[in-house]
Amino acid sequence: MVRSGHICGKFSYQGIMEAAFGKPGYILLGIMQFVYPFIAMVSYNVVVGDTVTKVIVRLTGIEHDSVFAKREIIVLIATFLITIPLCLYRDVAKLAKISFVSLVCIGFILITIFIRIGT
Repeated sequence: MVRSGHICGKFSYQGIMEAAFGKPGYILLGIMQFVYPFIAMVSYNVVVGDTVTKVIVRLTGIEHDSVFAKREIIVLIATFLITIPLCLYRDVAKLAKISFVSLVCIGFILITIFIRIGT
């Protein structure tokens, strides 16, 4: 890819796509760069809505018809408090610490699941 960039005089992924596939390739790449993260965000919100709602109801003991037991409210809160602030970083390197915290949380969840399976 680097060699191709030097040959065509383009040094970005988008530029190389445009040099190789023309304007349709550049437009397709732009669409795909939007669609893939959008689908990931939607699936993240589905998982958050399905799991966090049940965890909050079980841990706090609130009623099922409470505002904070509704899936839509939990997804809205998670989007405004977690997803949007993380999307506003200009530098992806700043997400390294958040990614590590996420990895630790996944490890905690797995350990908890294994402990619960044993009991």
